[in-house]
Amino acid sequence: MRGPVVQKSNHTFVHPRYLLTPCQVSNSGPVHQGSAAYRDGSWSISSAGKCGSQSLSTSRPGPRVRAVASAEHLEAAQPSSSTQKKHDLSLAVGTYTLPHPDKESYGGEDALFFSSSASAVGVADGVGGWSADGINPAEYSRSLMRLVQESLEAALPAQSSTDPAASSNGSSPASAEAQASQPEQSAGEAPGSEAKLSGPPAAASSDRGPGPVDKDSAGNSSSAQAGHPSASIDAQQKASVSPQQMLLDALAYAHKGTRLPGSSTACVLQLDADSSTVSSAVLGDSIFVHVRNGEVLHRAKAGLHFFDCPFQFGDAPEHTSGTDTAEDADMSSFDVQPNDILVVATDGIWDNLQDADIVGLLPTSPAGLDKAAQAIGDLARENALNPEYDSPYAAEARKAGHDLGWWEKVSQGRVTSEGYKLAHLTGGKLDDITIAVGMIVAA
Repeated sequence: MRGPVVQKSNHTFVHPRYLLTPCQVSNSGPVHQGSAAYRDGSWSISSAGKCGSQSLSTSRPGPRVRAVASAEHLEAAQPSSSTQKKHDLSLAVGTYTLPHPDKESYGGEDALFFSSSASAVGVADGVGGWSADGINPAEYSRSLMRLVQESLEAALPAQSSTDPAASSNGSSPASAEAQASQPEQSAGEAPGSEAKLSGPPAAASSDRGPGPVDKDSAGNSSSAQAGHPSASIDAQQKASVSPQQMLLDALAYAHKGTRLPGSSTACVLQLDADSSTVSSAVLGDSIFVHVRNGEVLHRAKAGLHFFDCPFQFGDAPEHTSGTDTAEDADMSSFDVQPNDILVVATDGIWDNLQDADIVGLLPTSPAGLDKAAQAIGDLARENALNPEYDSPYAAEARKAGHDLGWWEKVSQGRVTSEGYKLAHLTGGKLDDITIAVGMIVAA
């Protein structure tokens, strides 16, 4: 199976590393991504390669932490009726998923969650090279996001668990597990799927509770819920944990709990209404932008080992020989105010759209979030299929030394008013698309 393709007229460009293996995180070939959403405790499947053979370094320093200042607050927006309030601010989110055309039968390999109770949203991009070994890469990314959500919700103050609004949407870890295992949400039953799925890959069966299965040195299984970063601390201690540390703990918990073959990027954001700040954790090339009044105030930095080989979680050493960790995530914290917008997406968006394209489609009220997410996703797919589009992905490929040969540059060039212009590598990258568009809403 070949990797993502960039086209120039009749020319097909395949990154040479796609013919090798993803960077020691798996021993399989090319990588694609795909889409499934996990929102407040249930999965929805939409019908709508990274790395060469280089090993990962695990000796990098701890998380990179950045803070981004913001200007004064804008005029407050009206809250959405479906948005859970948390103090003065809340987070409203619209989502859209569009799998790679070859992966529609099983919903693709991306994953997404939104927790209104935790004011958190995240996306993950499963590394598709594992499919060469008969493994569905979506199982890893979905498990990762489910456990991140579980961790963030477990860290909520105790009174949140008795909030009727919070419990009614199935956002507690227990109800998340129950809803995720419902037959109607199960994937893999559609014809043509390469590997069977049964909803999100439960790291623990229902009789063990919602915690992921952990194995001791003797191979005995036990629930890792007891090892949850929030399990042994009281409410006062929880209050002293910084929002960034909560995210870091959630990623570490999810990484440890996902004992599956596979690997995945991750991007998670959480609103802290008390301080009017958003904290973020980014591992790999699933990233986000923070927009205010049509201006991008903050753009997350993608973590790459080299071109098209992002940082990624994997289960080492049992299933892979190396992995990045939560400590490698790029951490940031920035002020937010009503009407600010957060666009969180896998690389199916960022490889095929400029930031200006995204900003031009953003809504002015929470009611337009879902439509905006769909419009952005559809434009990304349109560009991905356009061989003449000079995509961000093609531009990065050229910077990395991947371009047309000299004869192709000459033969495919054209005469312009400034003379003969040589052709160069263009085209979008056909991939799975997963996007969440969030708006900060005043209570």
